[in-house]
Amino acid sequence: MKRMESPAAAALAALAACLLLVSCSLFDPRGSEPPEENNDRWQPPYSPQAVLSNIMWNLEDRNIFNYSNSLDTSFVFAADPADVMEWGGTYDLSDWGYEEEVLNIQQLFYEAEADTSLPPDSVVEVVLITVPEYPDEAVPSGSTDVYREYYIFFAGSSFCSESLSARGIARIFMLEDDYGLWRAYRWEDNRPEIPDSSHTFALVKAEHRP
Repeated sequence: MKRMESPAAAALAALAACLLLVSCSLFDPRGSEPPEENNDRWQPPYSPQAVLSNIMWNLEDRNIFNYSNSLDTSFVFAADPADVMEWGGTYDLSDWGYEEEVLNIQQLFYEAEADTSLPPDSVVEVVLITVPEYPDEAVPSGSTDVYREYYIFFAGSSFCSESLSARGIARIFMLEDDYGLWRAYRWEDNRPEIPDSSHTFALVKAEHRP
């Protein structure tokens, strides 16, 4: 004769089954979560062009760590001799090295970020344009130099504005290491070939030089 289960026993059996299903699901593999958004713009510097992109992006992103990694520790920044002659009595425009460059750029970031009248993504703007008269070396090996006309805006500088960016031509020298990675080791700043009312990046830097 089949034994009849009580309603209470049936309810307990159903509850146990549910608990078993839940406990099993706890040990099932979890679906992958969407990765956190990464705002760093960085290319592995396997070419001089990648270094230039990193310099441009990391200035705009105010990323001092990535910017400094685009430079060799032997880096030197040299102002245009015409700027030195005109402004040298007011600002220190003598050549400066890697540590001074990093501190200088970091100071520019602080000054730009202090301008609360602009959106955070607009306080620094950098444009680098190839110079047709000075084409890039087709297949550089070991070292090379590239020319870029630049337009640079840093909020907080009296030498540039949104309507009148700092302007000039940069001659940037680069080295390739044993692992095929490129870094900039010298920036020679030059006034535009056709002078106008704009100033160079050297003056933007010199105003806030540590």
